[in-house]
Amino acid sequence: QTEIMGQSDVDKETQKQGGNVTEAMKLSLNQQFNKYGVEITDVAITNVRLPAPIAMQMQEKTTYASVIAEQKVKQKNELQLLSFREEKETALQKKKEEHLAEEANGIKVAAERRHELKTIEAETDKLLKEMKENERAAVLEIE
Repeated sequence: QTEIMGQSDVDKETQKQGGNVTEAMKLSLNQQFNKYGVEITDVAITNVRLPAPIAMQMQEKTTYASVIAEQKVKQKNELQLLSFREEKETALQKKKEEHLAEEANGIKVAAERRHELKTIEAETDKLLKEMKENERAAVLEIE
């Protein structure tokens, strides 16, 4: 007698009872055939036909279990898709924010460089004016 993992107590009890039935059949057959020197060592029941209501009930139970399993798989798939979409949207939003931050930083750096350039141009103009003024003063001294 083997025990299957995950069986309900009812299934285990049914299996146990089935084992008792085949054991009882073996004993009965041995009582009949031992006197002829024949010993029955194992009994197997095959080709069982269940009454229609029981067969339908078992089929409905199996179908119901399959439908539940399918629904669970679909639900898991939908949750994974939703999670993927959320991750994708989050990643896109993060990239957009990074892009905007880099763009703002670029604008700031460009403004700083323009300011530095204007400062240099102003200093250069000032130096040129001083040089021209010095040159005029030197020319006036010579004359």
